[in-house]
Amino acid sequence: MSNEIIDWILKNRWKTAGKYLVLRAFGIYDERFNEGVKLRLQNVINKTLTNWFSSDNLNEHTKKVIKEFNFPDDFEAFAGWLEYLKEKNVSLDLQSWAIDEFGKRWIVVGGHILNGIHKRKSNSNSIENYWPKNIFEPKSQIAITHALWFIISSNGEIWTKWQRMLKKMLCQAIRPLYYGSHTARNVAKNLSEHMLIFILSFVNMPDDEFNENENSSEKVKKIKLMLELISNNILFPYVRITEILEPQIWDEESSGQRQYVNKEFYLINKYLENITKEPINIDFHGKKLTLNLSSGRTCNN
Repeated sequence: MSNEIIDWILKNRWKTAGKYLVLRAFGIYDERFNEGVKLRLQNVINKTLTNWFSSDNLNEHTKKVIKEFNFPDDFEAFAGWLEYLKEKNVSLDLQSWAIDEFGKRWIVVGGHILNGIHKRKSNSNSIENYWPKNIFEPKSQIAITHALWFIISSNGEIWTKWQRMLKKMLCQAIRPLYYGSHTARNVAKNLSEHMLIFILSFVNMPDDEFNENENSSEKVKKIKLMLELISNNILFPYVRITEILEPQIWDEESSGQRQYVNKEFYLINKYLENITKEPINIDFHGKKLTLNLSSGRTCNN
């Protein structure tokens, strides 16, 4: 295939062949893909994507492309492209319109997850496809971090919609599962870990995202609000069931083996070790709780 044909496919057949090429070039695939072909694909696709996402004005084609992004595969491929740019020492400043469009898309993904939770109650496997197969895969973690960044960086209307959806997801979908059958409680635990990883992934963001300026202050407030929603709705039942299913959490000698027991749980603890500041006081259903986090990144007020 010539470079011209590849470019034409990306622009005119994005939903089918175009997306497939991007996934093969930057997504998570096995190593059997010819390395020479992959490098050529990356070179051509990089030029096209750079033109799409660096435009100062809203591009209808790019807007359509973002609307068709699925999680995790497409977000992982996008993360792979960003890593490709990083390796080439190329910086990409996403315009506000692109950030907002990605924020809108993540809300749609959240809606799919929420609907999947309701279907899962009927013994469906609807939610399993909305989470990375291997959370230790770097592209998966970068994809999750960018999804969070899109949400906290989007305009007020998008944030309000996400906040409303998150409350619904935690209060009406996940929390009731903790009071159901053994299977339901396990589903609740898995979903809680997904939410915690999503929100705590801010530790992967560059330090300059949290400098003391107005935009950074707003991002920090949003993160704290999401953590507060977690602590007030699902944190207590999550900790209780985790103590039962993962008794080794209080065993210091087994800390190095946690990743083999529960990858998500291990990653949550790894993220928590990078957060800190002074003890955090939480009002949990009338009870005053104090969280002492280890030293690491500081989230300024």
